[in-house]
Amino acid sequence: MENKILKKDNLTKFSEAIMKNHVLYAPIIKNEIPQFKIITDPKNISLDFQNTIMSAKEVLFKQTETMYCYTLSGGVELSPAKPSEKSVILGIRPCDAKSLSVLDEIFTKDIIDPYYKARRENTTLIGLACNEPGLNCFCTSVKGSPTGTENVDILLTDLGDKYLVEVLTEKGQKIADDTKGLLQNASSTDKSAKEKLQKEVLEKFTRSVDVDGIAEKIKELFENEIWEDLARICLGCSICTYMCPTCTCFDVQDECEGNVGCRIRVWDNCQNPEYSLHGSGHNPRPARTNRVRHKIGHKFSYLPITADIFGCVGCGRCIENCPENWDIIDAIEKIKKVKVKAD
Repeated sequence: MENKILKKDNLTKFSEAIMKNHVLYAPIIKNEIPQFKIITDPKNISLDFQNTIMSAKEVLFKQTETMYCYTLSGGVELSPAKPSEKSVILGIRPCDAKSLSVLDEIFTKDIIDPYYKARRENTTLIGLACNEPGLNCFCTSVKGSPTGTENVDILLTDLGDKYLVEVLTEKGQKIADDTKGLLQNASSTDKSAKEKLQKEVLEKFTRSVDVDGIAEKIKELFENEIWEDLARICLGCSICTYMCPTCTCFDVQDECEGNVGCRIRVWDNCQNPEYSLHGSGHNPRPARTNRVRHKIGHKFSYLPITADIFGCVGCGRCIENCPENWDIIDAIEKIKKVKVKAD
């Protein structure tokens, strides 16, 4: 598939062309914060940002969604959820696109979640390569790349007054066909400029962490006091889990009035002490120590061992937004330094 060029002056028209056949989600700046929203006016779109406050996960795995509604009238009448619409997510960063591999593993492999699966299949991802990493970005430490193409259908690279448009899949080609009047063929100079940017951005990273062997190390340290140390400054506020692009915990609630009700799914999190509470009253993770261990173990041990994928994409949101400056990079470094006691 050919590489194309989209002039920045044509971004609004490009978005308008997409909106003819798709619901378009893209970053806008609201209260000085970049965030994904459904676009009604393409002039509000901004691709000039480090990363959005929340990932595009909330487009595919809704923070709150109605699974179905029901009416009791001599039986049970079910009203299914609204069918998934064809959508496009414009401006998703490579780390957030990579996070969908974790969601795919959870929601489309052994047990299929029909709500997520339908949205995933009906959504086209237009990625935006990073020319400048954030202070706490460390995607390269967890098999990621600031210019990675994993899960994206089109990748845009900012070349100043234009974007290099790399069409990567059939979904991406459909978007290119719908907008072909706005795209020009890329030159060898454009491709060279992109390759130069790829090398330069890798040299700008200021943080990294060695995760070699971390999965087995965490497994061996299950009963170690290191978890008490790591949990000591954690407030249990759950900001890290709600902002994480790979967290998938949810709760299911029934809301009803009279004979009519709806079953609703809402985000939940493993740092909530009630999350693992059994109906018997037993809680297998009663203390914050247990819950912090579970969070780190899930991302850096359980998933790598069972699915060969890290549950962390190195976006740095949990570091930047923690009110107590709890730092996942520092936590991994501390874990690696612990000496495993011989039997």
